Amino acid sequence: MDDDDTIAAQRSFRNRTPIAVALFVVGVILVAFLISSSDVEGELVLSTKGGAETTFIPDDCRSGAPRGFAGVELSGDVPGVVVRLLDDPMQGPRVAVEREHGGLVTYDRDACQTLDVEVEEGNTTTNDVRSLRGSARVQCEGVRGKVVFFGCH
Repeated sequence: MDDDDTIAAQRSFRNRTPIAVALFVVGVILVAFLISSSDVEGELVLSTKGGAETTFIPDDCRSGAPRGFAGVELSGDVPGVVVRLLDDPMQGPRVAVEREHGGLVTYDRDACQTLDVEVEEGNTTTNDVRSLRGSARVQCEGVRGKVVFFGCH
């Protein structure tokens, strides 16, 4: 290999280095996004005491650990409404519906025909919060439906 070939090879390597670094950074960002993203499927029908019903389609979930409870918090397409699925080892499963102007209503086994809440820890941790996955099937006085969730941090 003569000097011209060596110089050409060095230039070629230098020209490719920024591209390789950029691809690496994009790959790291993509992996971080995929690991930290959550997914929720299903729907819940929420009822008020007056009998009005609203279909709540959750599109995001978060772990309840930073908020002081065992379970997940669902947010969705109804502004000002949050649904919490609690898997409390002492009090058993519960579902709580919080409305921006209507307060918090909690349903336990006594208020439900069906209340199956399963929450399991996942494989990843973000900011010291373990990811959660699971499902819920509820038929209560003020909320009914099914949801499946995973990747909740």
